[in-house]
Amino acid sequence: MSGDSSTARLDAALSELTHAADETRLAMLLAEHAVVLTGATSAEVVDIEGDSVRSTARAGTIGGLSVDDRTAAQVRAAIGGDASSDISIMLDDGCSATIFAAARNSGTLTAVIVAGRLSGVPAEQMALLTDVAGATMDRLEAERELRGHADHVRRLGADLIALADSGVASRVPDEHSNDEFQTATAELTDREREILEIVTTGASNAQIAEQLTVSVETVKTHVKHILRKLNAANRSELIATFGGTSRVTGSNRQPLHGSRPDPR
Repeated sequence: MSGDSSTARLDAALSELTHAADETRLAMLLAEHAVVLTGATSAEVVDIEGDSVRSTARAGTIGGLSVDDRTAAQVRAAIGGDASSDISIMLDDGCSATIFAAARNSGTLTAVIVAGRLSGVPAEQMALLTDVAGATMDRLEAERELRGHADHVRRLGADLIALADSGVASRVPDEHSNDEFQTATAELTDREREILEIVTTGASNAQIAEQLTVSVETVKTHVKHILRKLNAANRSELIATFGGTSRVTGSNRQPLHGSRPDPR
């Protein structure tokens, strides 16, 4: 590929990434452009958070590079906890791969794993592409959270208007009745309900861990399960939906002193 052609393809890839409509589309574009720019047979995009490695998109040869439970530990060990680029590893199946990772505001690492060993211009282009994709993912997540906050404010405004119209001077009614709430949280364990209640006060993972005398990693795992079971995108959505209630465990737990919503 000539220099001008390579630059043009990189510019086109960066433009598509920055204008992606959502994270799913963005991950797919990143994998596809990784294959085109490097000439690799396959590429895979993964999210790495703590001990978890989750594949979000694949492109290239079917049955080629694939990060599964067997290779996830290798990927985590190679990257560590920081964003890195141009890391070459040999996977358990004997295939070589190059990893490019970008740090996210949420604490997650978004990584592109390309089949084969890369160096020179292709590696530089991939490092740039991965950084731009990570920044775009942060922007999309921030926009989603802002929309969630705006929706919550609109609901509160509608409730206040209805309250004023009815002449009732009590409090704004809960968004869910007890029965609805019990149905919504039916899949949660007792511990998850307890952590959900504390999350809705705005406490951070570290504060929750200290209060319950467990590790921060344990709290992170419970929060992930809560988000999945309640089909919530993030902590802000949990606070917007369930905040201000005491129905989770039936207590009147107050927010921890100085707590605020954890951005993760």
